[in-house]
This record gives sequence, C-alpha cells and structure tokens, in this order.
Amino acid sequence: MLRKLEAIAKQAGDIILKYYNTMEIDIEIKSDGSPVTKADLGSEQFIVSQLKKNFSYPIVTEETPIEYYERKKWNKYWLVDPLDGTEDFIERNDEFTINIALMQNNKPFLGLVYAPALNLIYTGKVG
Repeated sequence: MLRKLEAIAKQAGDIILKYYNTMEIDIEIKSDGSPVTKADLGSEQFIVSQLKKNFSYPIVTEETPIEYYERKKWNKYWLVDPLDGTEDFIERNDEFTINIALMQNNKPFLGLVYAPALNLIYTGKVG
C-alpha cells in the first residue's frame, strides 16, 4: 500500500511542479483567509481520483473537508493535504509537501510526506 501511495504522491508532485516552474502562480483566497492555487486543486483532484480508484476508504482533504458529524462514524479514512505549505509554494522556497495518511480510529495508521521540489519522501506505518 505504501508503494502505491508513493507513486500517487510522486505523480501529484509532478502536477504541482508544473505550476511551480511557471512564471505566474494564480492565487485565490479561501474563506478562512488562507491562499489556494491551481496546484493545490490539481494535486487534490489527482490524489482523490487515484485513492478512489485503488482503495475503498472515504477521503477527507484540506480543500474539500467533510463535517465531523458525518465522518465521526468512519473507523478508517484517508486524510489528505494535497499541498501543505501553500505560502512556501507561492514564495518558491521549495519547502512544501504532499501529505497522505490512512487514519484508523482517528489516529494515523500509515502515511507519507513528500516534498516534490526537494525530491524527498518519508513513509511510515504503525508497527
């Protein structure tokens, strides 16, 4: 499962880097005042589509959250931040990541953190 997640994260990283390497980054401001870019949304769309294709667990993402009353009954689900550090992405300092975790009873069971601009990936699994 971790190998499949690594492949998904690396492909999402390629999507992010296409935006990162352009001269202009389109920025919108969310209702909470934080920035979101086309890279955030493109990465999320790809990751969600691949998780749905390969695994049967529900998915919660930063850009498409699910209310607690709905997800509180889930004992396993994916928790995804498709571009963590959007401000770092905008500033082009290479310090942004893709975070994907499989949660079990609201605790991380396995997951990864991938920094595409640095080509660093960290994976882990309970036990």
